[in-house]
Amino acid sequence: MKSIFNKLTKIIIKKNSNVCVGLDPISSRMPIDDLLKFNYEIIDSTHDLVSAYKPQLAYFESFGPNGLQIMRKIVEYIKNKSDEIIIIGDGKRGDISTTSEAYAKSLFELYDFDIVTVNPYMGFDSIEPFLSYEQKGTYILCKTSNRGSEDFQDLSLKNGDKLYEYIAKKISTWGSPENLGFVIGATYPDQLLKMRENLHDFNFLIPGIGEQGGTVSEVIAAVNHTGKKNNFLINSSRSILYASKNKDDFFYYSREKCIELNNKINESLK
Repeated sequence: MKSIFNKLTKIIIKKNSNVCVGLDPISSRMPIDDLLKFNYEIIDSTHDLVSAYKPQLAYFESFGPNGLQIMRKIVEYIKNKSDEIIIIGDGKRGDISTTSEAYAKSLFELYDFDIVTVNPYMGFDSIEPFLSYEQKGTYILCKTSNRGSEDFQDLSLKNGDKLYEYIAKKISTWGSPENLGFVIGATYPDQLLKMRENLHDFNFLIPGIGEQGGTVSEVIAAVNHTGKKNNFLINSSRSILYASKNKDDFFYYSREKCIELNNKINESLK
């Protein structure tokens, strides 16, 4: 069986890059008005530097039906540009079983994402339809990067675990590192360290670097504790996409920011 996470690891090693660029088009911040051209320019200037792109569905949905059509074109564009890039559909879906089946079909078959993000709140039958796609992958929300994550995810259980820890341990028995990974925010390095110790064989998607306040040095200190350097992605979105407001050179500065992030990661991994 082909494993998308094994493919991701090979890409990370070959490109020497743990960088994922989040495609979060915000109309008020984009230096040009053309949604398709903006994303194409970002991809053209960074595709050789990254191992993954992560289109955030909410931002494309905010442009209306045409935004989703453009997102499909962007996915196709990336796949035609290179076979050495993983595309993560960040929709944070999760619902009763039949609805999740529809979500999985939409994200994996219609939009052709390689990996998707899933909310585990509704339990196994909401996640199983995504895991049934053996050549695709699923990132489970575990300890997210936003401050509000502390409201529920940090609740202490009778067995001593935090809720996010219990969720991760439980879900790790439903899949394997072949098709299952976890989302752990860069803004919580202590929790990230603990999760890496408990689930070191699983791939981690780590958002929150840049405008959310996460730092590369703290993240690498946590993930590198286990010695596994090729089964995680560090995502950065707005600090790369909007490095310049100038319509004539935004893609140049996005590339520079991408190089800067990759260099910081690799220096910290030494």
